[in-house]
Amino acid sequence: MTTEENDYSSEVHPVKSKFLRAVLLVAGSLSLLLGIFGVFLPVLPTTPFLLLSAACYSSSSPRFYNWLLNSRYFGEYIHNWRVSRSIHIRHKITAIILVVLTTGSSIIFFIPLLPLKIAVGIIALAVITFILKVRTRYN
Repeated sequence: MTTEENDYSSEVHPVKSKFLRAVLLVAGSLSLLLGIFGVFLPVLPTTPFLLLSAACYSSSSPRFYNWLLNSRYFGEYIHNWRVSRSIHIRHKITAIILVVLTTGSSIIFFIPLLPLKIAVGIIALAVITFILKVRTRYN
């Protein structure tokens, strides 16, 4: 992304109900928070939550929608997905390594019960499978 800000206001179509706009704004913000957590927690995916935030903001607030799409940290994820429906190879590799390291260490050192170890392992495999199935972008 460049340092200049783009105006995406034409993509925003707020709902008429003030109450529903408020609900969507809160939902978008909670989804954004989960997306931020997903950067650090491998079993919580980042991109789907960021896309949900963008969808909620596009129906509630031009200001928040523009802020999100112009964000130095999150705008690239959303832009790449909107343009190419793909994940950059660097992000795929990083995500898979983090999933393996964090869930592997959690299973080995921190989770005492076998059923929980199995559940976390299955979730990790599902996340890795999803990452691998999404088209890869190399440039």
